[in-house]
Amino acid sequence: MASKHIIFLSFLLLKILSLYGWIIVCLLILHLEDILTVSSLGDYK
Repeated sequence: MASKHIIFLSFLLLKILSLYGWIIVCLLILHLEDILTVSSLGDYK
């Protein structure tokens, strides 16, 4: 019973990742650009 529940949760997680994975990747890239710009501004100061 517990193993079926774990399998269902992992399947649900994979489904969510497949749907929203590209959004998460885009957000990460945007945040990386913000971090890089902030660090470069810190270097200029």
